[in-house]
Amino acid sequence: MPRDELKVFACRSGRRFGERVARELASMGCLDDGLSQYQFKEFECGENKQHGLEESVREADVYVVQSCARDPELGYSVDDNFMQLCRFVDGMEHASAGRITAVVPMLPYSRQDKVWERGEPFSAKLIAKFLEVSGADRVVTMDLHSDQIIGFYDINVEPLHASQLFLRKLRGTFGEDELRKSVFCSTDAGGARIVRHYSKKTGGSVAIGDKVKHYDPNVGKDVDKVNIVGAVKGKRVFVVDDMNDTAGSFVRTTEGAINEGASEVYGLFTHGIFSGPAEERMREAHDNGILEGAYCSDTITHPVNFYERNPFIEEVSVTPLFAKVVQKLHDGEGVSEVYLG
Repeated sequence: MPRDELKVFACRSGRRFGERVARELASMGCLDDGLSQYQFKEFECGENKQHGLEESVREADVYVVQSCARDPELGYSVDDNFMQLCRFVDGMEHASAGRITAVVPMLPYSRQDKVWERGEPFSAKLIAKFLEVSGADRVVTMDLHSDQIIGFYDINVEPLHASQLFLRKLRGTFGEDELRKSVFCSTDAGGARIVRHYSKKTGGSVAIGDKVKHYDPNVGKDVDKVNIVGAVKGKRVFVVDDMNDTAGSFVRTTEGAINEGASEVYGLFTHGIFSGPAEERMREAHDNGILEGAYCSDTITHPVNFYERNPFIEEVSVTPLFAKVVQKLHDGEGVSEVYLG
């Protein structure tokens, strides 16, 4: 059953992703006016404020899009972006929106879903409480770092998966027969579930990365190498990970696969964070013949020249999937067939 009028807003760091989602919704006939307008103000003291709705959202079905990754172009941190989202959601609640859905392509702090040391915060659960208290009724996100995070929420969470769009891209590029001969490899044991999913969908083989780490008290843990558990000799290998942060584990895994005789290695990751040395590490791996290429979704927005600097990395847009889920939710239809692909 359709709800009241559909409204799609975007916070500042989520604007490019939000515009893509809005265009998809417009092409589907679900949205006429694109993103709804909202004003932002930054005070001299550093405080921020959202204000100035141009039209009523009373009883509307509101979707707020925000990228919570660090935004070097705008100068916003992860915390800046997340608090902006919470303030925005709170503003919508006080403007009497009928339902508020936070659309967060990469959920922040999802790697902090366990407590390892005394005094360590349970940050992934804290994020859930913030969104709930702000007034969000639902969260739409993609490729959570662990499924247990859904249990931290007392509101509905729609966990989309990029695999169906990546698989569509791989089938179009390599073909079904070649994928059946390929190997899908994780960077560690925690990624075994997702590579098994790719194996099941393609008929390809599975390999698991076994990290060998050292500990420096001044730096923390670092990965020396990744041993590959599984047969990769003479095979095309796809190294799959939900997020690529500094590219340390990813590059070590590609090296491990090449050392074990893989014919070529590709990267496949949903959230291309690319912090610090990541871009340089990946470019060096490509230049040295270790990394053939990589596929990355657009859950995180990069500078306009990022893909020009790194032509071996290809962007795969997941906004059609987000738009389809928004349409289904707005029309009161089931979405499991959309995000379980």
